[in-house]
Amino acid sequence: MVTLTALCAEYLAERRYDLEDSTREITTRACRWFDMARARKTLDQLTPSDGDRYKTWLVDTGRCKNTANMYLRSIQVLTKWAVKRGLVEADPLAGVKQFRVTRKPVRVFENWQFERLLRYCPDDLWRAILWMARTTGFRRGELLNLTRDNLRDGFAWVEPKEATDRTWPWDPKDKEVRHVPYVDQARAAIGQLNTGHYVLLPRSIEASLLRMQEGGVLASERCRRPLNNFNRTFNRLQFLAFGRRIGKFHQLRATYITEACEDLPEHFVIRLTGHSSTKTLTHYTAARESYFEIARQTASRVGKKEGSTLDAMASNPVSKDGTQWAVQDSNL
Repeated sequence: MVTLTALCAEYLAERRYDLEDSTREITTRACRWFDMARARKTLDQLTPSDGDRYKTWLVDTGRCKNTANMYLRSIQVLTKWAVKRGLVEADPLAGVKQFRVTRKPVRVFENWQFERLLRYCPDDLWRAILWMARTTGFRRGELLNLTRDNLRDGFAWVEPKEATDRTWPWDPKDKEVRHVPYVDQARAAIGQLNTGHYVLLPRSIEASLLRMQEGGVLASERCRRPLNNFNRTFNRLQFLAFGRRIGKFHQLRATYITEACEDLPEHFVIRLTGHSSTKTLTHYTAARESYFEIARQTASRVGKKEGSTLDAMASNPVSKDGTQWAVQDSNL
């Protein structure tokens, strides 16, 4: 009987043109860790308890529950595929449930926080990255793969790229070509840069990746994330600005989407951001601090109205039979 590792290799080979590189890497890693946790069992030896122990092992070895759920799903995709191929009669992991995880509230950067990030930027490159992220909602890969050809007529275009003497292969995550207007502040920040064809990459990084591509050693993961230590630099920037880490870079995308949903119809926000449905937007829209103040004012108005009603009821005696308030308020 085949092992899970062999099944994974066959699955990835058959679907090599369907799966993203990131999905292939996650699936391969999930299988490797499953073999470590369950001692390389074959498909006919797997039971639901193996799935439960696997997700527990992932958490015990330092992964969070969300990550454990992701790797468990990857394994379950393989076992379902094995059923379709006739390698097993029934899915051995069909009854394994994921961890229940409390969904954390969506966080955004308030305007004063963004201004403080700009003030403590280490250089013009990061200032331009922040402005583009904040005003276009682009993902990190979309920002770092932005070329000068993608900036035209006041719009920033998200477009796939092929391997040429100036570019390396890259595809947008949503597999869609779209364009988003970018503001004067972002245009001015980009104008201060001394970069090459890739707008938000240092010339040295761009040249290094093109040499790697010419030598045939450029990995797809590096194409998606061409700038090393990106998160580390952003975290260091937050410590300079606030003395602590207050959020992730991806929250700039949530900030853009939250504000866009306030002024634009949802179907157009989907078009701008490359999401597939309005349901996805709910994972990016946040309750801003100003919303709570509006809610407090609304509750205060309701409280005043109800308070006047209660005062009227208290000032009027009950009827003799005790069944009715003698209140002369038309609202009651």
